[in-house]
This record gives sequence, structure tokens and C-alpha cells, in this order.
Amino acid sequence: MLPIAGFLFFDGLVQLAAKIILSIALILALALTGSFGYICIKAQAKTWGSGLILVAILCLLAILWILTGKPLLI
Repeated sequence: MLPIAGFLFFDGLVQLAAKIILSIALILALALTGSFGYICIKAQAKTWGSGLILVAILCLLAILWILTGKPLLI
């Protein structure tokens, strides 16, 4: 919660630190969700796998939004 507050309400060094923390957390979520989605697809659980791949894509879009400051879907 604190990195999100730092990202939205502060400026300068606090915002940079919040961006780094949020990016690391989302990259970790992207890697774990994508790999588990791949495992689910290989195990013939295609609905779970496709849902997890969709979550991984949303994590990637969130990372790009944090780094660029522009929402990509709007």
C-alpha cells in the first residue's frame, strides 16, 4: 500500500523509489503468473492457463504504465 501511495501522492525521490518497488513486485508477479499459466496450458487446463496468461499481460501493461506514466488502454 505504501508504494502505491508514494507513487500517486508524492514527487521526486519518493516517487522514484515507489516506482522501483512496484516494478519489482509486478515483474515478480508477471514471471510467476506467466510460468504457472504455461504449466497449466501444458497440463491441458486451458481455461486456467489462458486466465493466468491474461493476468500476466495485465501485469505487463501495469509495469509499462508505471514506467511511462501513461495508461496504455485509455
